[in-house]
Amino acid sequence: NAAPTVYIEIKQDGEVVIVAPNKLTVTSPSATFSGNVTMTGNLSVTGDANISGISFNSHVHGGVQSGGSDTSTPH
Repeated sequence: NAAPTVYIEIKQDGEVVIVAPNKLTVTSPSATFSGNVTMTGNLSVTGDANISGISFNSHVHGGVQSGGSDTSTPH
């Protein structure tokens, strides 16, 4: 038999490996991840993203000046 191309592996140390060479879809009304999350690639978000309590869609920047100036950090 050939090696599987789609599988879920549960390792002895408790690590869980999911291999889906085309696409992985999770459908749930809510999902929670506890711990650090590392991504390689792009992230697409439909809706808003809340980062450290700051809305990505509605945050504001202080110190805005016209021209080539940079803004201060969002708040």
